[in-house]
Amino acid sequence: MIYSREIKILGYFNHNVEQLQGFNFWKNFPSDNGINITFDYSNKKIEVNSKIRGPDDETIIAFILKYRLFIQDKDDISLRNLEKLFLELPVEPNYKEKYKVLRQKINSILDEESNVQIKKHRVTIREIHDMFIYGAWAHLNENDLNRKRYLAIKDNRVIYPIFANDFNVTLIKIMNELVEIKFLNEEVIKILENQ
Repeated sequence: MIYSREIKILGYFNHNVEQLQGFNFWKNFPSDNGINITFDYSNKKIEVNSKIRGPDDETIIAFILKYRLFIQDKDDISLRNLEKLFLELPVEPNYKEKYKVLRQKINSILDEESNVQIKKHRVTIREIHDMFIYGAWAHLNENDLNRKRYLAIKDNRVIYPIFANDFNVTLIKIMNELVEIKFLNEEVIKILENQ
């Protein structure tokens, strides 16, 4: 088959998306997700309590281990590497454009501003995404900016739950787009198999 390498990469992408679809993070993402933050003024000192409603740490860590294949360029199935592959594929331009639009949707999700401003800086969803992946779950390099950011907010009873919830919701939004890319890949694989 002429395009066996390309078919293999697209198939591997789809296989990994399907695995993520089987993970509890995706399958059991609670409809009642979010945060509760309460302020108790009954004492002289204000007490802040917060609770994150959503997946537990083990569920998140398992999901991220596989999810990283799509965001780090070490693998052929990273979103950036897949875009390069799509540009070279012998398919109609509309398929290439569909991929480009789906990847842009993911970047748009990440480039949104959060509801939190720190020292006149409106924190972006990408900063939160990267802070949790590279500063809390996947890497622990104390000199890394994402690690420093994570350590600076991890004990904050207001900011941490807001960021943790934003992170969880962001993964779900991105996963929705990965599933759309999987459907696109299925169409392209059929075209390549018939050439």
